[in-house]
Amino acid sequence: MKRVLSLILSMSLCAFLLTSCAKAQELTADQEEMISQYAVSLLLKYDEQNHSRLVDTTKYLASYQAAKDSYDRAEKLYYENAAKEEEERRAEAKAQEELNNQYTEETSKEEPFKEDVDRSGGAMVVDARSIEDVLGLDGFNIDYTGCEVVDTYADSDGFVLSSNKGMDLLIVEFNVSNSFSSDNNFSTSTDAVFKLSVNEDHYYSRMMTMLVDEDLSLYQGTFTPGESKRLVLVTQVKEGTQVSSLGLRVSMGDDTVTKKLQ
Repeated sequence: MKRVLSLILSMSLCAFLLTSCAKAQELTADQEEMISQYAVSLLLKYDEQNHSRLVDTTKYLASYQAAKDSYDRAEKLYYENAAKEEEERRAEAKAQEELNNQYTEETSKEEPFKEDVDRSGGAMVVDARSIEDVLGLDGFNIDYTGCEVVDTYADSDGFVLSSNKGMDLLIVEFNVSNSFSSDNNFSTSTDAVFKLSVNEDHYYSRMMTMLVDEDLSLYQGTFTPGESKRLVLVTQVKEGTQVSSLGLRVSMGDDTVTKKLQ
């Protein structure tokens, strides 16, 4: 405080001297304003109650760095996950391609199957027994609902199945329903063999797929009372095939049933 008083007295003396010398040299209004501002700045500089108007940027720089580090970590994680998903997609595609190639090799080795054709009338011999009987699926009804020939097929999870070059996919659809008044477990045995005959030609082995939630030959799950689900069998046929007749042969060991679907 004493220092402030000293400054005031000094400034007063300075002002007095300037006034005394006014006759010798007149000050302009701008010069007087500069002197006044300088005096005020000196007072503020030594006033303990006055705080600097300069902003401390330390905390802002720290916040910025923390946000940048967080963004960098998130960006790195994003690209790592994207790379992992792409690697998994490629692995799935490669696995499906291997299954398709295996199927093609098996089909090319298979001799035309004629024993299920009645040569006298040309009509396919069918079994009165049901598919579910051979599979041992008590309480279930498996009914054929239609088919389609496509070059690609996507399941409800977005998995895409593609045909080989020069081939199309034959999607055979079934409605599977639980006739029990209680929950009923549906589980297709791994020993079951499914083959499809198109236009009364030889039987095609069903295509091994990864459609675990839709493939009749793979499906395992519990049906509530009266519940129905759409399941499919998939095989490959020559590109451009038009289906006029369709047969299904299901085997469990030595037990076999042949059904004319259309």
